Amino acid sequence: MNFYKTISSENNAELIIKKSKFIGICAHVNTKEQVQNFLDKLKSHYSGANHICYGYILEKNDEKCFDDNEPTGTAGLPILNIIKKQQLNNIIIAVIRYFGGIKLGAGGLIRAYGKTASESLKGVKISEYISMKEYQMQLSYDEASSLDKIKQPDFFEITKKQYDEQVIVDLVVLEENKNLLQEFLNNIFNKEVELNFIKTILKEKK
Repeated sequence: MNFYKTISSENNAELIIKKSKFIGICAHVNTKEQVQNFLDKLKSHYSGANHICYGYILEKNDEKCFDDNEPTGTAGLPILNIIKKQQLNNIIIAVIRYFGGIKLGAGGLIRAYGKTASESLKGVKISEYISMKEYQMQLSYDEASSLDKIKQPDFFEITKKQYDEQVIVDLVVLEENKNLLQEFLNNIFNKEVELNFIKTILKEKK
């Protein structure tokens, strides 16, 4: 995934649909432990609710939805689909329902849960990040000096240099541009430069 969007704050919305109260709450989460802590707080705060349904997506397409005794596919899935439609990650949206006495039917439930989830996202700050790969290479002092004198293309960025017996250089690049980086470095030093993968990082899009 090259582009990554998430919310940076919690937000909520409340709707009354055919006498049922729907409360939608969205929050940023990074781990399943944070998901569980969020749900535990909701269960405690809204202990009188008839249903607490949710959908979440973490990184690497780790996702789940839950209907909490609503008919299968009428609550958690519409919430999850709203998250996917907005292309968001590391987010949970929960919709709490207090039953008002009027049955909505499957179609009505799908619309109600989807609309509440969508409303919870209105006004929330959405941050967009670019997913980049960090690599490390080792250069001699002469090679590092040569690199400093050459105008570097804008498809990669040197983030750190550590001077020891050799110069250890950290750089970041979009995965799709990794081959370009390899070719660029090979041409400069007239040899096959070894790039060691370090980690994936997220850089906020300005």
